[in-house]
Amino acid sequence: MDRGKLRKLFTSQLAISCMSFGGGLTITAMMRRRFVEELHWLSPQEMLDLTAIAQAAPGPSSSNTAVMVGYRLCGLPGALLCALAAVLPPM
Repeated sequence: MDRGKLRKLFTSQLAISCMSFGGGLTITAMMRRRFVEELHWLSPQEMLDLTAIAQAAPGPSSSNTAVMVGYRLCGLPGALLCALAAVLPPM
């Protein structure tokens, strides 16, 4: 596993969670901008699919989307780091 990518994933998600106001859809839009448009780690269709799956799951959609993106990019370590980064600022 690429530690640099994991670090970038964690810091990106943490920054998004710290700087966003407005609920799950706002955070999801910021995640799309970061991971699709800036880093080019996901295609627009992949992000749309992950968001749809996350919204169908129980729980907050922003945290679910973060977990889905983390899992898609870096497997289980990415999912765990993104979950932590998504809930740390609100706590």
